[in-house]
Amino acid sequence: MLKISIFIFIFIILLLIFFTIFYKPFGGYPKKKDKLNYLKRDKNYDGKKFQNKYYVNPNKNSEKYVRAISKKGAKPSGVIPTKKARFNINFKGDEFSVTWLGHSSNLIQICNMNILFDPVFSNRASPFKFIGSKRYVEVPIEYDKLPIIDILAITHDHYDHLDYDTILKIDSKVKKYIVPLGVECHLIKFGISDSKIINMAWWEEVNFDSLKIICTPAVHHSGRKIFDKDKFLCCSWLIKNEYNTIFESGDTGYSNHFTEIYEKYGKIDLAIMECGQYSLSTKNIHMLPQECYDAAKDLHTNNLIPIHWATFALSNDAWDDCIERLLLVNKNNDINIITPLIGETINSNYLNKHKDKWWRNIK
Repeated sequence: MLKISIFIFIFIILLLIFFTIFYKPFGGYPKKKDKLNYLKRDKNYDGKKFQNKYYVNPNKNSEKYVRAISKKGAKPSGVIPTKKARFNINFKGDEFSVTWLGHSSNLIQICNMNILFDPVFSNRASPFKFIGSKRYVEVPIEYDKLPIIDILAITHDHYDHLDYDTILKIDSKVKKYIVPLGVECHLIKFGISDSKIINMAWWEEVNFDSLKIICTPAVHHSGRKIFDKDKFLCCSWLIKNEYNTIFESGDTGYSNHFTEIYEKYGKIDLAIMECGQYSLSTKNIHMLPQECYDAAKDLHTNNLIPIHWATFALSNDAWDDCIERLLLVNKNNDINIITPLIGETINSNYLNKHKDKWWRNIK
């Protein structure tokens, strides 16, 4: 019986290993040549993992900031209103638009280009269709109604930012992917052509005609499986042309990297930053609303769109607590906090007009 039990145990372990390797939604692994390439390009890479150089200052008032303001649940009991996304790419050179598509998914239209960030349109933020955090708001656009995507940018490889099914369904519309180092391994495992993928280290830049895209730091962890933590880089993104600079934070803790980005590239015209799904246990890799506000000040931006909320319940905080807390710390209104409906397009000429507190009508 002991031999049979050992055999069954070994068989199960081998089965799990093979499942982890071959199940496509889990993604891939960097090969030896990839690791050598990362070593040459990123000083934070030690040959096996990415070691974050930024120090997250522990906040003595963290408990005060996490104490709930809202008394609602982690998911709304009512229906969150959305708008069916509509896109118009005919802008003047100094114009742009942003459409929030839920959670951390955004479409930016600038320089006659469509740039899509972290698209997740599946029902669950999970490698499986039957388990994992379930979407509680409808997707504001159908796959076939998406415009041609000139650039699809990924900030990191977690399931609420990189979704296998979404990528497969929209790949035919995507011209180029830009991803932090290592994340290309996941896309290639999904079946995406490597000729469409550009991988980037922190501070590397790529030009698309008059548009510059810079891979900037983020303080977060990566990994889609049990044993691949930090084998892939996490990043934020900066989009810059001669008229405007737009920042997309990805998931990140609060540190001095925001100040460093400002010092290198100047004032940010619009910051799109994570605000929700925080807790004391994850405060080093996610920002509390107070820190989201502080980061906006570090970036010297006047305009902030809070994201990473109102779509999935990934923590125990009330689903609208983050936005209420952010408005509270911005009591002097020194930052223009923009709160569009999911699916609503914001034109750069009207950034001051999207202040409707729509979530207060939902339990």
